[in-house]
Amino acid sequence: MTNRQHLALGVGMMCFSLMGMMPPWVHVRSDEPDTRVSAGYAFISVGRQIAPDELTEPPDGRGGRRFGRFRRTYRGVPLGLWAAEIDIQRLILQWVAVSVATGGVVWVLGRPRRPSPDAQSTPSRPQTK
Repeated sequence: MTNRQHLALGVGMMCFSLMGMMPPWVHVRSDEPDTRVSAGYAFISVGRQIAPDELTEPPDGRGGRRFGRFRRTYRGVPLGLWAAEIDIQRLILQWVAVSVATGGVVWVLGRPRRPSPDAQSTPSRPQTK
């Protein structure tokens, strides 16, 4: 392999690793697993926290402000029904795209170059000592 191929392979491996360290996250409802909300990217050790909507009073109307009895919701659903997960499908798609792109660049850099037509038409000079 040439130096350029090694460089391209190193850059591709670095991108692949960074994508694994900062994967895409998704918020999933536990009562309805088909309800998935894209949550962006975050470090794998930290995860993507679910930020509640604005605090709302309980539906009974007793005004729980005094004792901190607010319902925490996310998208209108109680916060306890949501979980943050890694979006595996999107991560695999990104990894495949980087692998194909890296392989293509390494392949292109490894092809032998064809001499240009101008270089073939000019006679070579004899070397003198």
